[in-house]
Amino acid sequence: MKVKKLMNSEITSCGPETGVVTAARMMAESGVGALPVINGGRVVGMITDRDICLALGSKGEAALNTRVDEVMSAELYNCFTDDDLESALKTMRRKRVHRLPVFDRNGDLQGILSISDFALRAHRLDAKNGLSYKSVLRAYRRICGLPRSKDKPALNEVPRPALPRTDATAAKG
Repeated sequence: MKVKKLMNSEITSCGPETGVVTAARMMAESGVGALPVINGGRVVGMITDRDICLALGSKGEAALNTRVDEVMSAELYNCFTDDDLESALKTMRRKRVHRLPVFDRNGDLQGILSISDFALRAHRLDAKNGLSYKSVLRAYRRICGLPRSKDKPALNEVPRPALPRTDATAAKG
């Protein structure tokens, strides 16, 4: 199956000079978690809901006056409308990205392919398409997971500090 069959072709985008508050509002209104950033007809980056949250966390109130190009991801990974879905999923897994802008062979933006597109439509994917539930799950785990090394424990092995009890938690137990 080709990327064109699974991608979302309804594109909401912004410019590099757009404020992060406006970008967040555009994401909320469109029901998306990322916007392609377009300058002079070219996609120059992607701004994600995570980029905005990190800007707010690191800049505080100053983030409210921040432009998209100050916090966007300029390193762009993409795919093409005629690529196989397996190839796009491998790119997502290898680069650990949730979304890929989709271009035609002329370089024009045609849509966005997200890991959610795979997950929500996994029932339509099968071995003849080169994909399976297992391959989608493996990619999703890689994208969302933390890198493991021999000297770092898995998340479920990390001791969690005890949280202070509040009135609400004390009442429960």
